[in-house]
Amino acid sequence: MRVTLTDCLAQFPHRAIRPEQQELLAAITATPESITIEGPTGLGKTDVAMSVLRARAATVAQELRDRQATNPAARPHPRWYCTPTKNEVEQIQHRFPEVRVIYGRNEYPCAYYHARGMPLAADAVPCATLRKQHCCPHAIVPETGLPEDPHAEPCAYLAAKHAAKSGGIVVTTTAFFLTSSLLARDWETPDTVVMDEADQLADIASQLFATHITDSALLQILALLERINDAHHADLFRTFLDILQRHTSRTPGESKILEPTQTIALIQLLERAHYPHLHERIQTAMRSGVLDPVQQQSELRILEDLTRNILRYLRHLRFAVGDADRGPRNLAFAYAVRERADGTMVCRLVIEPYLVNGLIRAAVGDHVLAMSATIGDGTYFGYETGLTAPVYRVARSPFPIHHRRIYLPIDTPDLAHRAQERNTLRDAVIRILDCCAKFRARGHRALIVTMSNAERDHFVRRAPDAGLTLISYGNGVTARNALERFVQGEGDVLVGTSAQFATGIDLPKQIAPIIVALRPKYSNPHDPRAQFEELQRLSKGKRFARERYRATKNALQVSGRNWRTPESVGITIFYSRQFRDLFPQGLPRWLEPAYVSTRTLDQIVEEACVLLDAAPDLPIAASST
Repeated sequence: MRVTLTDCLAQFPHRAIRPEQQELLAAITATPESITIEGPTGLGKTDVAMSVLRARAATVAQELRDRQATNPAARPHPRWYCTPTKNEVEQIQHRFPEVRVIYGRNEYPCAYYHARGMPLAADAVPCATLRKQHCCPHAIVPETGLPEDPHAEPCAYLAAKHAAKSGGIVVTTTAFFLTSSLLARDWETPDTVVMDEADQLADIASQLFATHITDSALLQILALLERINDAHHADLFRTFLDILQRHTSRTPGESKILEPTQTIALIQLLERAHYPHLHERIQTAMRSGVLDPVQQQSELRILEDLTRNILRYLRHLRFAVGDADRGPRNLAFAYAVRERADGTMVCRLVIEPYLVNGLIRAAVGDHVLAMSATIGDGTYFGYETGLTAPVYRVARSPFPIHHRRIYLPIDTPDLAHRAQERNTLRDAVIRILDCCAKFRARGHRALIVTMSNAERDHFVRRAPDAGLTLISYGNGVTARNALERFVQGEGDVLVGTSAQFATGIDLPKQIAPIIVALRPKYSNPHDPRAQFEELQRLSKGKRFARERYRATKNALQVSGRNWRTPESVGITIFYSRQFRDLFPQGLPRWLEPAYVSTRTLDQIVEEACVLLDAAPDLPIAASST
């Protein structure tokens, strides 16, 4: 990583360093370019990473002086620390006040509209259009860092961006880093990138670079194009809307991959769009008063998005067709869903990358420190993220491993859909709730994680029969609201899907010392990605191996929600027999001593209660024999 161990130790944020942290720094500094670290929660990976970024400061400063000797306008190459959530960014900023923090536009108010009595976030306004028209006095001049009107309040987003570009360590969300690097492209190439929670990187990138187009948005665009007398583009998008609506299945939620002929038809339509012509129409409408930046703020925002995204739509659709050298790299599919209040259907076209490894590689540069507790198989991690550096695996957890259990019961059924009989799921739900009732009788609460909302609904309906107060979301209650209520002590059991509760939540201090994972997270064979793989004739063996890797990673993420401090006791019961395809081979080295696979479910409940009642004073050695 182009730093020495001595330099990193000098920059370590604490007077004392633990042996395992020094081992990590030794491994990092011995690696010339990039490295991936798999290490458990509590290891102090953030302190290690910050010492590396701090140690690069002197070298970066000298490189900048050398570049400014020939180019006075040169800016420093940023050192990035990226993490998935804003909450994690704030935690790092609190511990390291010297860092520069930057978020996406949605986290900043727009000074232009606030001054006009419209409290809007910066991502909800036609910012680029206002700046091109020189309407916004709050915009920051890059050379000075001051607003265009020295007496105006500076734009909060652009001011934060200017400060972040001025040097130092930049801490941000993974999504902002990827967007800035690959879409905005107005930052210097990174000097060093730390990618925390790197196991989530591919999922974040896939969501970020997916394009969504709805029929309701197209109808708004049509109305606006007619309003500014742009008949040419109105005809184009009317045809686009017709293709989307004709292709979309009327069955709610059923996705259909676009046929190549349909994708080509959309490409040919967008190739007839003329960005300069559309842009000039918008400028003319603003000058003539047809579009007022205050009265028609939302309309201008829609048109601005359209002019900026036409080329993006076109590029993504071309990747969905492929060329003579390579097959399709994107998948384009459509589905209908009831999103409107009156129950009518919304048709949605989605164009998403099948793989994001190339995009991630292009963003992160040559010097990357990736960190996670759940890297798993390095080959598949590299295939999904593009980060193919050597993986250094930590062998021991800093938390007492006798406070952790990974249970696979010997008397539970296979909950794969193909293996279920009529009442298999019902019986599993009843049995799990009975176990939770036994835990609650001993004063312990639980988190149950399902793979589908239908499974979650089974638990919601049957919890009262087990005498349990169950907390979940739906009917106006968000997943975050449900979690907050549970953390504050309400309810006996929290139930939710993996999509809501596998990552991003902490349940320390015995809030929910028991987690029950119903079954592994395998893809639906009818979802668009599976359809795409079938159409591309991808090997079933390779497809299943990748599915197993993703399912293992998801299961470990679920399992880690309640083991967040040295005092925590974390017990996970992987219920379905399917989990035996994943474990123990998928366990990190430091978690292997916690694996128990020879108990019945009743024995597990009794053993777990003994552990919970005794902790932290009575260590009980885990054993699979």
